[in-house]
Amino acid sequence: MKKPPRLLQKIDPNVVMRPIRWPEEIVTGGVSHAPFSHIQPYTGYPGIPSEDGVKVVSWNVNGLDRLMKKNVNLLPQLIMREQPQILLLQETKLKEPHGLAALLLEHYEPHYSFSTLRKSYGGVACFVKRDLPVDAVIPGLPSAAEFSSEGRLLTVVTPKVIIVNVFSPSVGKSLTRLESRVGTWEPALRAYLQRLRHILGNRPICLAGDLQVAHQPIDIANPSSMAGRSNFTQEERVAFDALLGQGFLDTFRKFNPGRGDWFTSWSSQQAARERNVGARTDYILATRELSTKLVHSSILNAYHGSDHCPIACTFLHKDI
Repeated sequence: MKKPPRLLQKIDPNVVMRPIRWPEEIVTGGVSHAPFSHIQPYTGYPGIPSEDGVKVVSWNVNGLDRLMKKNVNLLPQLIMREQPQILLLQETKLKEPHGLAALLLEHYEPHYSFSTLRKSYGGVACFVKRDLPVDAVIPGLPSAAEFSSEGRLLTVVTPKVIIVNVFSPSVGKSLTRLESRVGTWEPALRAYLQRLRHILGNRPICLAGDLQVAHQPIDIANPSSMAGRSNFTQEERVAFDALLGQGFLDTFRKFNPGRGDWFTSWSSQQAARERNVGARTDYILATRELSTKLVHSSILNAYHGSDHCPIACTFLHKDI
């Protein structure tokens, strides 16, 4: 039998989870269920059992096909341990729906926004538990023509909340897209969110994804030397302030207001992740009325496979 993936080695081997039927091709070493039997399932938080909560998980996978080829067990591990009702993926780099991902996530309804600009670029996906009703799915960001072909935004509307999956454009190492990012993308995103709430009866919004900005100095390693660089320019940070100013709350900071050294993205060079030299550029934001129902928000940095790690939050079930 092959050696289990690194994540499984960190989990209590005494915890046994109910077996699930997985396709034969993903069973490691030909032993059915064995790779997953050590995973501790999500059972809720103190006073909030799992059946009373709706969990949202967001992850920039830096290429879904690459992630699956690298370790086909990663998504099943994430689903089995975290048990999200809504899974949001960014930078999928797909040109069509991913068949294996749909097979592994058979209890989820997949929705995609693809990049038509070029192959293996951009793209976002939303996997919604099939028992969660969906009123509408809206791809793209209106009034931002420069970014319309890059597959950067996908909106899922449920009866009680609007879920917005975002993969913001990077300004680049040379800041070549800084002007279009803060002058076009950010205002268009804020206007779109306002219009959504106006049209859909002021429903609360959960906005999640890779927003390509470290908001505060505690959100990035070596802030003094990183000032003015990509993801930490004053312009990007001011634009993020403006987004929060529309009534959004950073869910991670609600529970960790002054906590530093908790990052979600790292360079692939110089062992940056091992040394935890990174930045918190991935967020789950919630409008104020929804944030009052928030019971948990976390960074899931035990999961590898991308230059980002997943993030998660849980809301009371009746509110979503």
